[in-house]
Amino acid sequence: MSHFKKYILVLCVLTGLAVSIWFWIDQSGLFSLIRPQEAEKQTLHFYRDPLRSLAKIRLKIFYAVPVNKLAYGGWHDLAPEVLEDAVKFHSVQFRGLSILTYDIYPKPFFLEKEAVFYDTENTNRGNPEGLKNVVLEIEQKTQDFLKVEPDEFLVIAVIYEGVGASGTDGALILNRQFLVDPQYQKFRSSLFYHEFGHTLGLPDRYDLEHSIPYSNDIMGAGRRKPIDITYLDRELLKEMGLIR
Repeated sequence: MSHFKKYILVLCVLTGLAVSIWFWIDQSGLFSLIRPQEAEKQTLHFYRDPLRSLAKIRLKIFYAVPVNKLAYGGWHDLAPEVLEDAVKFHSVQFRGLSILTYDIYPKPFFLEKEAVFYDTENTNRGNPEGLKNVVLEIEQKTQDFLKVEPDEFLVIAVIYEGVGASGTDGALILNRQFLVDPQYQKFRSSLFYHEFGHTLGLPDRYDLEHSIPYSNDIMGAGRRKPIDITYLDRELLKEMGLIR
């Protein structure tokens, strides 16, 4: 065999070996270690809306009380434990790609009207009308407290002295009883995060008419499990940019 043919043969062998090694690295996931720029592009975003970043989320917590009701004296002591559970769960589920922080309004926020105005005659689906009216008052009267940095996604969370368990884009409401009633003790943090999930665009994953879940994650059956054993479903994470 001539030197030229030997050279071609060696070149073919080395090329095949290089291709095999590249394929193995790419399939194993190690290729991301030598493509840091691409890895850095991964960001968390609002559910099905890549243009709305959730890299930083700032929760503003209020305890809202209708004018004809008495404020619960220990409300301020209840919130931090639930909020810390939410922060830990959020960090784990989103693998550190989203930082959740919070501020608690230092005193009860007394509403202008009586409970019947906010609760209305129909509180189906968690009293979304009450949420809208309460948040409107909060936004009008606490503008300084609600200020956030330009790169932060603002969420208003209302612990409510009345009927409510609902969440929408950027705001949630949760009846105080869900934090203090013994029957909810084991999964109160999950109930809070379930409603918080709605503020990020996540949908309910149970039948709203009969409360029958069709998923086991925190947006379905998992909302009634302790927060340390529930999770966010893979399909939801994919729609938020975490999984490709």
